Amino acid sequence: MKHFSFYFILVLIGLFDITYAQLPHTFIQTAHNTEYGSPVSVALGSDGTVFIAYGDGGLRAYSYDGSFLTNTAHIIDGGYAAGVVVGSDGTVFLANGDDGLRAYSYDGSSFINTAHLYDEGYASGVEVASDGIVFLANGADGLRAYSYDGSSFTNTAHTDDGGSAWGVAADPDGTVFIANEGDGLRAYSYDGSSFINTAHIYDGSYASGVAVDSDGTVFLANNYDGLRAYSYDGSSFTNTAHIDDGGYAHGVTVGSDGTVFIANGDDGLRAYSYDGSSFSNTAHIYDDGD
Repeated sequence: MKHFSFYFILVLIGLFDITYAQLPHTFIQTAHNTEYGSPVSVALGSDGTVFIAYGDGGLRAYSYDGSFLTNTAHIIDGGYAAGVVVGSDGTVFLANGDDGLRAYSYDGSSFINTAHLYDEGYASGVEVASDGIVFLANGADGLRAYSYDGSSFTNTAHTDDGGSAWGVAADPDGTVFIANEGDGLRAYSYDGSSFINTAHIYDGSYASGVAVDSDGTVFLANNYDGLRAYSYDGSSFTNTAHIDDGGYAHGVTVGSDGTVFIANGDDGLRAYSYDGSSFSNTAHIYDDGD
């Protein structure tokens, strides 16, 4: 299993004279922390707390005041902290490599491990649906769903269609999407007890990250192939846009205004606008790192 990592950058998008490729916007670095190794995944709590999965360095929490990151909590439970997400109740879920899935409560100064489960595989990505169901991209083991009652996980569904499940995202309608390294992008319906594969597309390369916009557009970080957008009609995907600016697209997320951000390997961080048929690169920054 390959480990990808990217340096975490908190950014503020602003307007001023651009010299790099005449892009219309730019990133301004407002805080930087390199004390603890290589961040792999980042999530934001409702109160603004920043949670970072640090690979072999475990899980850390930071407060951010606009100019400084202050480490407020840290825990290492073995494994390889590869994916992190925060539930609506504040529970922090960690995909912890060959250690499996963990849940933590966070009180502002410390983590308490409230649940742990290992179902073979390699926990790489994690997502929490609006109803609290936890979806785990579990490497070569495929995709799993868990209910969580505050003290334990119960595996409610499992599917493995080959490839290596690396990233996962859930749509409000219950559709679950996985970036399935070496196999492409897949969509599943979930009925509470089983997954049904409803769509699959493979456009080459190694799918590693996936995100869903509020309008249902699916964005795929497709490694050396770049970034792709897909429409999904419930039974098939249609590739609506593609861009490749070098690097290797590993992580992708969508801002509240529809801006698409990718962590692009040794190319840095990029922002794109998407109009339904094409991408436009609106900002780029590279501060070394991967």
